[in-house]
Amino acid sequence: MHLNLYTRSECPLCDEAAKLALCEGLKIVTIDITQDLQLLSRFRDSIPVLEHSHSGDRLGWPFDSSALKQFVLDHTP
Repeated sequence: MHLNLYTRSECPLCDEAAKLALCEGLKIVTIDITQDLQLLSRFRDSIPVLEHSHSGDRLGWPFDSSALKQFVLDHTP
């Protein structure tokens, strides 16, 4: 399992979300929304957003370590 992190460059909140996920030992794939017009339209004002790679469920910012852990637990078979 991995998490997609929707982000864009020069986004301090995105950097914070990535750091939090990495500190929890999670594998993330960073997706820059500015490279895809559909993603940009969908996530423009809501990044950073973590998305579970299999279920497609999303966790929007703001979140902390405990919310992130619960999100992962909720999606662990």
